[in-house]
Amino acid sequence: MDKDDKKKKNNEPKKKQQVIKEEDMIKDSDYEDSGEGKKIVIVALILALLIGGFAYVRSLEKKKDDSLNIEEPQDEENDNDDEEEELPNEEETTSDTTTNYQPTPVPNNTEENPVDIWKSLKDVPTLVEAGTVMSLPTVTVDDNGTKVEALITYKFRSNIEEEYVTVSSFDTTKIGEYLITYTISFKDGKVETKDLVITVNDTVEPIINNVVDGEYYNSDILLDITEYSPYIVELNGVIYDASKPITEDGEYTLVVTEDKTNGKSITVSFVLDKSVPTILGVEDKAYYNSGVVIEVGDDNLLDILLTKDGVEYSFVNGVTNITEDGTYQIVASDKAGNINSYTFVIDNVAPTVEVTYTPNSEELTSEDVLVTITSNEALQELEGWTLLEDKLTLTKEFSENITTTFEVKDLAGNPVDVTIVIDFIDHNVSYSPKLTIENLVANKVKATITSLKQLIINDDSWIEIVEDGLYKYEKIYSESVTEIVQYEDLEGNAGTIEVKIDMELNDLFVTYQEDPDTQNVTAYVTTEEEVLEVPEGWALDTEYQEDYRYYKVYTENVDYELVEFVTNSKYYVATIIIDSIDRDAPVATASVTYITEEEEKKQVVITVSANEVINGMDGWSLSEDKKTLVKIIDKPTVDIPTDELNESITITDLKGNETIISYTYNWN
Repeated sequence: MDKDDKKKKNNEPKKKQQVIKEEDMIKDSDYEDSGEGKKIVIVALILALLIGGFAYVRSLEKKKDDSLNIEEPQDEENDNDDEEEELPNEEETTSDTTTNYQPTPVPNNTEENPVDIWKSLKDVPTLVEAGTVMSLPTVTVDDNGTKVEALITYKFRSNIEEEYVTVSSFDTTKIGEYLITYTISFKDGKVETKDLVITVNDTVEPIINNVVDGEYYNSDILLDITEYSPYIVELNGVIYDASKPITEDGEYTLVVTEDKTNGKSITVSFVLDKSVPTILGVEDKAYYNSGVVIEVGDDNLLDILLTKDGVEYSFVNGVTNITEDGTYQIVASDKAGNINSYTFVIDNVAPTVEVTYTPNSEELTSEDVLVTITSNEALQELEGWTLLEDKLTLTKEFSENITTTFEVKDLAGNPVDVTIVIDFIDHNVSYSPKLTIENLVANKVKATITSLKQLIINDDSWIEIVEDGLYKYEKIYSESVTEIVQYEDLEGNAGTIEVKIDMELNDLFVTYQEDPDTQNVTAYVTTEEEVLEVPEGWALDTEYQEDYRYYKVYTENVDYELVEFVTNSKYYVATIIIDSIDRDAPVATASVTYITEEEEKKQVVITVSANEVINGMDGWSLSEDKKTLVKIIDKPTVDIPTDELNESITITDLKGNETIISYTYNWN
């Protein structure tokens, strides 16, 4: 049925109703003169008016309810703007038709449909406590199918010049009235506003956040007070500036009083004590060889703990005389949390010492004698002596014979008598010469005999050199030899020295260690004796515990290098060969060939050839010598490219050095 037909149908019942009423009027004309007929007509009219009025009121309430609901109306017929609502047909002429009729909702906030859009604001409190963070309710209405939310602004009402602030909540830290304004702007240009007045009051007493009544504190206190009204701070009865910290030790009474609003106040008493308890009678880290009486003092003393060798030790503060040997610790604490701790030692036993001489006293010597005193416990310093770092050893050199007794004390002051006897120094005694192999140059060894006195050697090939008050005798050897050198000083004291020269080359076994990060290679060699002159670039491995190990770090490959190592008895040579260092990227080229059938390209063969061993790659075949990669690509069966295809791969050598190789091919 089209619109015209529908309109026609809707119009037909109206005309028919009019005709029926006219006929009824004609039929009822017979009763006009009858009083009973008039009563029936009047009653019918009254009933019709009541039913119609009830239906009209219900329709207005329905419109109001729909306008307050954000959701769209559920009646599909009302959503269809192109269709008009059908009127009852001839058979539906009863009053129930008017009651069930639901009109199409109209937009909010119109003269025809006035609604209370501010309904959600009825529960907003008008009086709140200071410091409360309020979340303001939102107001949303439906403006012809569009949801519109009210803009919320507020200002402190007592300041008429203050600008409005757009917010959804506000922090009520300022006492007074706030003016809240809700504004809704509709599409048709109309604007609706709603003002709320919220009064912020302060009825709660001030809060002191960082001071508790009756507590003790051991650091400066900067007061943290929560109060929204003006307030006054008194400290021990005197007005105090709360922006300044309380720094002096003492007992305090703090009063915070509101200045204007309600006059409430809060009082707390506390103690500021930044001083640790005092410990008298002993010193920290001190030693004592007699009894001590410890006295701990503090106005707010809480606890004292004394331990001896880690075990709690009972004592009476300021009374007990502590005499037992041991290591003590005393820990004192006060109510504010201040802690003081001392450690001390009581030692009533003298140390045990041992005296040694270098050189020893078994034979005469012309050298100075080093005397060493070793103790079983730490010693005090002794004038003229050197106290070693371990505090267990005293040393001193003597150049003349001496016999003396003196006291050595431990840290507690316990003394022990030490006697030293030096009677074996003879400056006239002949000095035993020393032999050294000083150098090796071009397969020649220089032997040197060093003496404090001039010597006469039975071999004229020894050359005498006087240097720094010493007599040196040198001889050059060019071949292996073992000989006994006889000498005699000017006083007639004679002696012999064995000289052993080994010119035979001894090959050293070389080990290598590579650094995986830098590729540097460290070469190691080991000798039975210490090398007289370490070759350039080499160093002694001091962490090696067996024999003598020397090492050198190589940063480049070495084709062939001979390194000589000379000890007192042997001549060594090490052969260095290093070829594992590779920091250069591989050099490679790519070639492209085609496999054809009947002059049509069927496959392409990519060959990448490198100048060194490279790693394999997925999809590629690696040659036996590991220097060539080959890949065969079949011609696509569909979507065959017509342009040149450019591709590349990244090849790596065994050290991870990379090279990018590019190649092109086509299927034309």
